[in-house]
Amino acid sequence: MSATKLRLKSAIVETARLSRLPQLFGASFGGVGAIIAMHRVRAASDQVFQPNKTLEVTPAFLDRTLTHIHKLDLDIVSLDEAQRRLKERDFERRFVCLTLDDGYADNYLEAYPVFKAHQAPFSIYLTTGFLDHTCYFWWMLLEEVVRANSEVTLRIANRTVRKPTRTLKEKAKAFEALRWQFRALSAEAVETASQDLCADYSIDPAAFSADHAMTWEMAAEITADALGSVELHTERHLALSLQSPEDIKAELARSSARIADKVGRVPRHFAFPFGDADAVTRREVDIVADLPLSTATTTRAGTLRANHVDDLHALPRIMLNGHYQSESYVDLTLSGLPYLLSHS
Repeated sequence: MSATKLRLKSAIVETARLSRLPQLFGASFGGVGAIIAMHRVRAASDQVFQPNKTLEVTPAFLDRTLTHIHKLDLDIVSLDEAQRRLKERDFERRFVCLTLDDGYADNYLEAYPVFKAHQAPFSIYLTTGFLDHTCYFWWMLLEEVVRANSEVTLRIANRTVRKPTRTLKEKAKAFEALRWQFRALSAEAVETASQDLCADYSIDPAAFSADHAMTWEMAAEITADALGSVELHTERHLALSLQSPEDIKAELARSSARIADKVGRVPRHFAFPFGDADAVTRREVDIVADLPLSTATTTRAGTLRANHVDDLHALPRIMLNGHYQSESYVDLTLSGLPYLLSHS
C-alpha cells in the first residue's frame, strides 16, 4: 500500500473516531454481524520494508480487539453458529466470527492463547500444502528476497524478469509487480518459480516452510479444543478462477480428506484463496455451493446482512489490517459505514 493511501486511510479512521459516527450508526448500518479475517498474528517487526504488513497483527492488538468486541456487546460465535443464525434469521443480537487464513505457526503459538484467554471461538482455514511443505508461501519468499537485494532476478513462466530494488519505492514497485505475476501462474509454474527463487537466493525451502507453517499436531490440538476448528482453504492456494471445475472439485476433495485424516474432523467451511473479485467469480461460487460445505467466505469487504442466507457460499469479511491496529479502525469496519455503497 502506497504511503499516500496509508495517510488517506489513516485520516479517514481518525475522522471517524472523532465524529463517533461508527458508534452512532453501527446498529443501523452494521448488519446482523461480521466475519473477521486475519492471517498472521505475531510481534511487530522493525523492518522498514514490509509489503505483507497488511496481513499481520500483533497478539496485543488481537487481545485489545477481543476486549473491545465484548465492550460493544457483540457475541463471538463459531462459523456453525453464524450459519444457524443466518438460516433461522436469529438476529436478536449482532455477532462476530473470528477466522484466520492459510495455517501459519503463529496462529497456534500467538493467537490461540489469546482466543483461549477470552474463551472466543475461532476457525483457521488451512492450506494443506503449507502444512505438508508441498507448496510455498511465495509472497513471503518474495518479501524476503526483495528486502535483501538491490536487484531481483526472477525466472518465471519460461522467462527472466529483472527488477531494480535499491530504494524503498523500487522495492515496493517490484514486489507488487511480481506478486501479480505469481498470482496468475498455474500450480506447476508457481512451484517451479518458487523453487528457482529459493535456489537463486540461497533459501532452504523446507526450512522456510517449517519456520512459518503450523504443524499437523498443532492443527489437531486446536480441533480437539471446543473453541477452535480447522477448515478448508485448498491444497495449493491458487485462485480458483484459474482452474477448471474438475480441478477445483478434485483439489477440494483431496485437501478435505487430508484434514479429516490428520485431525479427525471433516471441514465444513471454506475460504476462497485470495478471495477478491479476480479470484472468485460466480462460476467458482456455484461450484463450491454444490459441494458438502456449509459456508464459504471471500475477502470482499463487508458486514453480514439478513439476505446473505441466500448466498452462504460468497460471504464477505472484514480484515484486521496491520497498518491500522486501533479500536477506532475496528469500530469503523464493524459499523458497516465503509460498505454502504456496496450494499445499496
